[in-house]
Amino acid sequence: MESVIYPSEQVLNYNFDHYIHNDPDPNPALHAMGSIREDAVNKPWRPIISQRLTPHQARQLLLFLIPFVIGFSKALGGISLTVALVPLIWIYNDLGGADENWLIRNALNAGGLMCFGLGAMTIAADPKQYDLTNKAYIWAAMIGSVVLTTVHSQDLPDMDGDSARGRKTIPLIYGESVARYSVAAAFTRSANQYIQFSHTIIHKTVSARRENLNSSPLFQDMPQLTWLITGCSSGFGEQFVHSLLARGDKVIATGRQAAKKLAYLKDTGAVILDLDVTSPQSKINEVVGRAIEIYGGNDVLINNAGYIESGTVEELTLAWRSRGSVLLRQQIRFGRLDSYPVLGSWFFIRNITCEFSGVVECLAKELAIIGLGIKPIIFEPGFYRTQALSPKNIRHETPTLSAYAELNEGILAYEASAYGNEPGDPKRAVERMIEVVKGDGMAAGKTMPLRMPLGTDGLKVIKDKCEDTLRLCDEWKDVAISTDLSSSS
Repeated sequence: MESVIYPSEQVLNYNFDHYIHNDPDPNPALHAMGSIREDAVNKPWRPIISQRLTPHQARQLLLFLIPFVIGFSKALGGISLTVALVPLIWIYNDLGGADENWLIRNALNAGGLMCFGLGAMTIAADPKQYDLTNKAYIWAAMIGSVVLTTVHSQDLPDMDGDSARGRKTIPLIYGESVARYSVAAAFTRSANQYIQFSHTIIHKTVSARRENLNSSPLFQDMPQLTWLITGCSSGFGEQFVHSLLARGDKVIATGRQAAKKLAYLKDTGAVILDLDVTSPQSKINEVVGRAIEIYGGNDVLINNAGYIESGTVEELTLAWRSRGSVLLRQQIRFGRLDSYPVLGSWFFIRNITCEFSGVVECLAKELAIIGLGIKPIIFEPGFYRTQALSPKNIRHETPTLSAYAELNEGILAYEASAYGNEPGDPKRAVERMIEVVKGDGMAAGKTMPLRMPLGTDGLKVIKDKCEDTLRLCDEWKDVAISTDLSSSS
């Protein structure tokens, strides 16, 4: 509905701007008298010509419509296209760009229609969640090219009025026959381009995914993937749901107290299941079994659920140390097992994430040996603008050792300063993770890694750690190799 409202209010604004220039006073617009003469012949039903609206009333309406349209566009998320449209309207109406040259007139019409279309598409795609792809802009350019080369067909029935105002159009300059043949030729060429482009888009959307994935035996002949995602109440989990559904995939979104915390996802098309990954294994198996039954299997598991437990190693309770990370162990046909310990083994010393990262790394080697076709990947993001660092998602161990008091105070201060200032965009991170799993987009043609850092900060932390480790190996190489049995032994 919003995408319909957007072009409607833009057209309304354009129309009243056009009506103002029907004012017989030549000072505000040099072409005003021409507009009066044209409309008297071609469009006598227009408000000012039919005396249903005075020029003064039209100006008053425009004074209201301009800020209204700008504000409304801002609220809907299409302000950039409105800003682009305003100078086109100004050139068309105020500067007489529609009168001086037929090519300028056609180009202004083409630019205006492109703004209408892109603005509506931007809003329909939800600018807070998704960006338009290059294909959307190519599509808009095609629409613009069609309008540029055919819009003068509208000048054919308006020749008398256009002649009265001195407007230079193709039918008046080159004749009706040239105008009609040029439209026919342009339409034929545009129709062929449209068919080819549409065929390409449909083919790539439906089957190119197979072509990209056929390099891996996992997803051959599988146009849609089914994803099971844990921890969907916010952050990456929530963004995965929206991004995957927008791609046409199937999503099973899970979380604790799903009836309450995931209720807002019901209308997205995702299947909602209640799953607490800290539940007993029997309960997890039961929920996973239901998930498998829904679509007859599952392709990708996103092990996203988690929180931050903050404290020093010596102060962490034995119960916490023994909790470990719960893996969803079931006989599931998972094609991917994706997880991310948030740089646990690189950034902070957090046993649980170090352990989980190590578990997944061992799992990858074991799965490669037995050949089940399951490929784990560990995404290791830096800090992203989610609720991960919010006080509600961080559990602080009660300090028990005075020696760590100052360190604990520093950790609390760091967490408070980092929250809300994270450099990463979660929407982009999720798009990259999906591309890595599917092998398309920026990941096309690349082999899926076991570990994948995300974010400038995430990459730097891992890179610095690896370089430090390499320096250590170089510096202590002689000591390390000195412990081998000698060749003569």
